[in-house]
Amino acid sequence: FVVIPMAAGVVVGLLVHYGAREAKGHGVPEVMQAMAMRDGRIRKRVALVKILASGISIGSGSSVGREGPMVQIGSSIGSSVGQVFKVPRPMQKTLVGCGAAAGIAATFNAPIAGVLFALEVILGSFAARSFGLVVLASVASTAICRAVLGDEPAFVLTKVFSLHSYAELPIY
Repeated sequence: FVVIPMAAGVVVGLLVHYGAREAKGHGVPEVMQAMAMRDGRIRKRVALVKILASGISIGSGSSVGREGPMVQIGSSIGSSVGQVFKVPRPMQKTLVGCGAAAGIAATFNAPIAGVLFALEVILGSFAARSFGLVVLASVASTAICRAVLGDEPAFVLTKVFSLHSYAELPIY
């Protein structure tokens, strides 16, 4: 059983090394680096390599998390759209933020969290020029995700927690 994760690790390593080195790692720091150093330009192949690498990793039993790959995939798609349409630099960064917001919103079924994450972490600004587009991307991705997967919460609590006295409050 050890052979499968090891083989998958080799495949993922080669895929990332030869396909898109930016697809290595968690995902969020790489997007932040692209925003700071390359004006939001992420190579078009990064989304495909990250999808394949994450799928192989998860399929072999490895843990890659949810938010990192989705932020990088969504941001890469947003960046690719901006590059195809040759948008100006500020709009390019906004499209990267839209992709990140859409990824977070769809992954966790949480559109407000997607908006706040993209504005605060990826864009570093709550500027009006970006706000509306990021909200629109987040809401649209959530609507599509809910239409396909249903509107169940991302995390279901199996036990109901209730507060019986105020002495329990510090524990919560």
